[in-house]
Amino acid sequence: MRYCTKCGNCLDDFDSYCGNCGAKVELNRSSYSSFDDVNGAADDYSKNEGKIKNDKRKSVEETMDDVSKVISDNTYAFICFVCGILSLTVGTFICAIVSLIFGKKGLEKCQNEGVMGASFCKIGMICSKVSIAFSVIGLAVGILVLVAPLLLAL
Repeated sequence: MRYCTKCGNCLDDFDSYCGNCGAKVELNRSSYSSFDDVNGAADDYSKNEGKIKNDKRKSVEETMDDVSKVISDNTYAFICFVCGILSLTVGTFICAIVSLIFGKKGLEKCQNEGVMGASFCKIGMICSKVSIAFSVIGLAVGILVLVAPLLLAL
């Protein structure tokens, strides 16, 4: 995090001017390790015949293997994820409830047995909670629209 030397205002990483006082701010490139890391990775790539040394990224095949492992080891997590996405896109309240139930079971399985799938559960449960919130807001607005004319008539 950077601060303006003139007024002390908090600055974004790539601000050239302070948004508060307008003072010009110098960029200190040595503080941006991610920029250096990218250049270092490019150098490693060219020196090592197309292979980046210490590359921790996964290939598509490894990622798909991880997803397949989650599906086979923790089916609850996958069901939670699918129902959560469905509840958010289709808007079915039942899918949201099913997702929350399977998400709880999936997280318990992750904690008790040490299997993968916690992120699937968390994403599914977040989508379900958002879907339920939209449903409750929609219901409240619907009731308000129906009841408001009756109250105004009195």
